[in-house]
Amino acid sequence: MKQTDQPPTPSRDWRRSTPALPSPAGPRYDKPGLVPSEHAKGDAIDIGSFVLADGRRIPVKQQNSDIRLSTDLVRALRMTACGCFTTVLGPGSDTAHEEHLHFDSGMHGATPNYRICE
Repeated sequence: MKQTDQPPTPSRDWRRSTPALPSPAGPRYDKPGLVPSEHAKGDAIDIGSFVLADGRRIPVKQQNSDIRLSTDLVRALRMTACGCFTTVLGPGSDTAHEEHLHFDSGMHGATPNYRICE
């Protein structure tokens, strides 16, 4: 995949056209004794909005969207992600995830089947 400073262009493949929020993983992990986050291990992604093929953007944090059913679309994508990732967090789960969806594949419970879907 070619690296570029330009944002992705809308396409039919939402995985390519969805901008991800930067991870707040920075200096915290320079301290000894702390366990690296799933972001630091490359096992997590944060998504702030979805870009449709026609260029319209659907933010995860819903305000006054001009796109009908955008709240339902974000909710459906979030619930679908619960079957693919071990952790799915977003608006309503906690204050750190009010404006984006967090997906990760880390093992947080006693078994690999344990899921956090909030």
